[in-house]
Amino acid sequence: MVLDNAFPPDIRVEKEIRSLNKANYEVTLLSYRSRKDEKRYLDYAPKTRVVRFNRREDYPLLFSLTQDLRKLTHFSTIWWLELRRLLKKERFDLVHVHDLPLIKTVIHALPHGFSSPIVLDLHENYPAYISSTQPPYKREKVFRKWFAYEHSYLHKVQGIIVVVEENRDYLIKEQKVDPQKIIIVSNTFDQAEVDDLELKVFDCYRDNFVISYVGGFGGFFRGIHTLVEAIPYLRKEIPEVKLLLVGAKSGGYSDYIRRLIRKNDLENIIELIPRVDFATALSYIKTSDICCVPHQKELLTEACAPHKLFQYMYFRKPVLVSDCRSLARMVEGNGCGKVFEAGNPEDCARKLLEFYREDRTVYAESGFKAVQSHYNWEKESQNLLQLYQQLLYPDKVK
Repeated sequence: MVLDNAFPPDIRVEKEIRSLNKANYEVTLLSYRSRKDEKRYLDYAPKTRVVRFNRREDYPLLFSLTQDLRKLTHFSTIWWLELRRLLKKERFDLVHVHDLPLIKTVIHALPHGFSSPIVLDLHENYPAYISSTQPPYKREKVFRKWFAYEHSYLHKVQGIIVVVEENRDYLIKEQKVDPQKIIIVSNTFDQAEVDDLELKVFDCYRDNFVISYVGGFGGFFRGIHTLVEAIPYLRKEIPEVKLLLVGAKSGGYSDYIRRLIRKNDLENIIELIPRVDFATALSYIKTSDICCVPHQKELLTEACAPHKLFQYMYFRKPVLVSDCRSLARMVEGNGCGKVFEAGNPEDCARKLLEFYREDRTVYAESGFKAVQSHYNWEKESQNLLQLYQQLLYPDKVK
């Protein structure tokens, strides 16, 4: 496995490793290490070894010389060197690349005559994601560049993993990918994630009607600002309302949210909580009355399946989502919540007020049942294992 990030943690990668190990696959993961004191080699699990490096510390001169070049060419010299170093020592039956940026480097690093299958695990629509992080005047150009890069390499791999059916359909229609190469492995809930965790309900909110967002603050597309702008419409109707925004960072979009809270004089109603550990994040979910995924409606978010959605459902929380296609399909199709018009704070407030006035038991139980019956990792991981079987042992698979 190849991961263009520090490890651990990574919820998706950890779930995949657990399932592969359980099926007797041995995994070597090449990733970054985030701290100088972290060892290069980590025995993460009995059948999983992690090999880590730090670009700035291990390759200081090369990093400064090639960082801008990587952005232009989609090729990382440092990653190429690390991959070649690993491939000289070990033989691998399958190469599993997480997300789009490294696929070119991986393919160019493979030795001549390498014949093992390559799997590209797309965590999102990456061209749409990277373009969403750019100023408006750059977005179309950046999207076209990444779209062309994606197109070139989708046709050079033997298996493609996506997280939701809308993304599969997009790749088939827009990138002309063979449907037989694509499988869906969504970010569904894994009971193993919480078996050993001590979770709690925060007593300080016992008298509040708690609305929460628990997740990333990585950009405007998250739509958190719509939740903030919805609160002024609710403060008279729901005097005890409390909005918890969990996962804030410093700078960027988080600072924009801070300014928005101050502008609307909402400091006593909205709490902006920094990123917390996994158990604490889930405890905030347990504490909540309503949990939200308020994404803006964009190409990126039309085909998404965030971990938090299934976590909300597992903990029996009615869910409020924006009308992004995949979110609306899952929530309406399973009767576990309500859908509001993306970017519309009045409609967001209207749906939250409806929740407040209703018996929410049906939504809560419907979400939990959906996780128990089909939105769970025990079932989802079978798609991953089936792909490995097909690629590694094609003669044994009917």
